[in-house]
Amino acid sequence: MLLGDLEAAADAGWWTWHPEQGLTTSAALSAVLGVGDPASATGSLAAHLEMVHPADRDMVERALTDGLRSPDGFSVQYRIMAPDGAVRLVRSRGRGETDAAEVLVAAVGVVQDITGSVAITAELARARELFGAELDVTADRCIIGLDARGVVTLFDSGAEQMLGYTASEILGAPIPPYLHDGGEMAMRAAELAVRSEFEALVGRAARGEPEIRRWSLFTKTGRRIQVLISVSALRGPDGSVVGYLEAGTDVTARSAGERARHASGALFEEIFDRIPSGIMLVDVGLVDRPRILRANPALSRITGYALGRLLTMSLNDLAAADGGDDRVTALAQLAGGESLIDVAQDHWLHADGRDIWVQLNSTPIGSIDTRLLVVLVEDVTDRLAADRELQQLALHDPLTGLANRVLMVDRLEHALAATRRDNTQVAVLYVDLDGFKAVNDGSGHAAGDQMLQLVGQRLRSHLRPADTVARVGGDEFVLICPHIGGHTHARALADRLSALLAQPYPIGDRLAHVTASIGVAVSTAGEGVEDVLRAADLDMYAHKRRRRGQ
Repeated sequence: MLLGDLEAAADAGWWTWHPEQGLTTSAALSAVLGVGDPASATGSLAAHLEMVHPADRDMVERALTDGLRSPDGFSVQYRIMAPDGAVRLVRSRGRGETDAAEVLVAAVGVVQDITGSVAITAELARARELFGAELDVTADRCIIGLDARGVVTLFDSGAEQMLGYTASEILGAPIPPYLHDGGEMAMRAAELAVRSEFEALVGRAARGEPEIRRWSLFTKTGRRIQVLISVSALRGPDGSVVGYLEAGTDVTARSAGERARHASGALFEEIFDRIPSGIMLVDVGLVDRPRILRANPALSRITGYALGRLLTMSLNDLAAADGGDDRVTALAQLAGGESLIDVAQDHWLHADGRDIWVQLNSTPIGSIDTRLLVVLVEDVTDRLAADRELQQLALHDPLTGLANRVLMVDRLEHALAATRRDNTQVAVLYVDLDGFKAVNDGSGHAAGDQMLQLVGQRLRSHLRPADTVARVGGDEFVLICPHIGGHTHARALADRLSALLAQPYPIGDRLAHVTASIGVAVSTAGEGVEDVLRAADLDMYAHKRRRRGQ
């Protein structure tokens, strides 16, 4: 999978920082931050903080400044304000590396746009507040969605049956001229002292209050029907109204009161069965075996278990054997009276035995029974895999698969720390290929890339598992060998590698030759990362000036 594909799958962009190279970002980071020019996504910490929502700025600054010097790194969720005024919710994770003097020498991180996943949870909670459901797909119930200006964005099959219009005829059109009795709405607008018929339609919903009213609608054939419409506002992450949802019930043939009493139950049934996220009703009376009382088809698709089988299981039956501490703690808190519990991630097993990761958002139904819990389930397996692979690519050379400079510095820092604890030494070998330019220019870049891959394979195969091979430049490699037996062993290793790299390379239908100049440095007490790297680099250039290939 290409890096760009991974970033798209994870809605993320990466950045790295090094004193010599400065700040490097992926092109996808500009999309995450909502800036048009990729250059706008780069800059200093202060520049990035300017994009952070003022209410979150101090929290983010503390998390980054403290986390970059912490072995555990940082993970922080906050809002950013894009240049176009949009507010986005992001999660930023990363870590920094410091030298022995606690000076930051490298950092890497990922910024992920989580606005969409949070919005899904918010919309589900909102739907549960209204009726807990979508509408029946029948001729007497419908759902119509509007944007903030009143333009139709959703016209379900129930609306098509009820009103006689097709979705293609209505989508993109303003509601009043097509469906509503303009005279009735005009009178209502005058009564409420609002400027437009659309404002009369949404009424109190625009202020966050329930808006339920019976309206006269006209079908495509001109027949007048009475529809009880509940209007609710849909809000974005920043709390602003981004649209409205109309839930309508045809009350022409029955009294409005009778149909209203039945509407809520029917709506709940439909949203429970049709919502794309998994939902289950759980009895947490027994904390060690919380029973699943009800589940929807989406949960069946996520877990691979049939609905009937799910109803014989407990929440713990779905979980993998490892972990689960967050889940157990959450259930204990619920038993203690907590009102809302979020388990960020839980490890489950699919019915076919494969691992899946889910995000759970749980809410007790206190008004009915404090033991009952509504759990919303989102499958985040692919997203987490893409995120992990994205971080992996950020630390490795894409051509050879070897460690890049950021990971090399991290490994060397840990190796030097171990020498101070164990009173051992670490050797650093700086390898520069001689004659590579002739291969690259004479046979083409594809041949040069193949040779670099073969060199990486030879180096990796000749070293111990605990050693690190990194590609740090075009034809430059750095080897980190902890627990080395002093200069004698390091020089002997360099001699063996020099002979190994001088052997012919099969490139296409011919054999190519290069040699290598290898600089060697063995750590001494008190030396830092840059000290050892500089010593190996200088030793390599000294050999190259005297005679290449040694």
